[in-house]
Amino acid sequence: MNLAVLRVGEYEDGSLAASVDRIRDTAVESVYEFFDEALDSRNTVLALLGKYKHRCEWYRRHRLRKLVDDDPERRHGEDAFVFDLYEYLHDHGVDFRIESKTASGEPDLVLEQGSGQRVVVDGKLIRQGQGGTKSKSTLVKGFRQVLDYCRDKQEPVGYLAVFVLDDLRFEFESAETDDAFPCLRLDGTTVYYVFVDLADHPKTASARPKPQVVRVALADVVNATAEDIAEDVEA
Repeated sequence: MNLAVLRVGEYEDGSLAASVDRIRDTAVESVYEFFDEALDSRNTVLALLGKYKHRCEWYRRHRLRKLVDDDPERRHGEDAFVFDLYEYLHDHGVDFRIESKTASGEPDLVLEQGSGQRVVVDGKLIRQGQGGTKSKSTLVKGFRQVLDYCRDKQEPVGYLAVFVLDDLRFEFESAETDDAFPCLRLDGTTVYYVFVDLADHPKTASARPKPQVVRVALADVVNATAEDIAEDVEA
């Protein structure tokens, strides 16, 4: 954001009012451009992640599930799924790089915007049979990682792609929904959840049993201890 500092007398009439008006107009315009760019960036990223979600669920479900079948020893885990997201973004002309480690660790992906903003995207995997408690821990851990990294880099928005292999439904208490994506806001930082449903559904929706409901509240995230975040939820 560029804020002009002008000297009194810079204008023809040399009036203080003219200088103040110019400063005010420049500041307002800069603030407007800043928020306009931030909004455009958020809408673009959400739209792209929304298309990726539909692509996976409609056309790539079995192909992506095979990544787990081909890795019985769980050597790669979520990395294989996140790589698929990398490939999709790259194929759609998105410039990205892996950011250097910070105090909060390393995110999976950092998109570079033309305005110089960083867009933080992380990925988590919820395996078949992981259960409600462990799945909830995965969501909390993922949120805190994205939140802490956004704070390190002073970025107001982050995104968490969650690949779900189990038949689960997630409900967020005290959360907002923005463009159909649930998001949690804490201390001025917003983290969007993008759930990619990769569960094996041999039956039609009307014939399936009800999925297990996993409820997550903002208090779960706020009250999570350092030990909770450090726990390896895939162990």
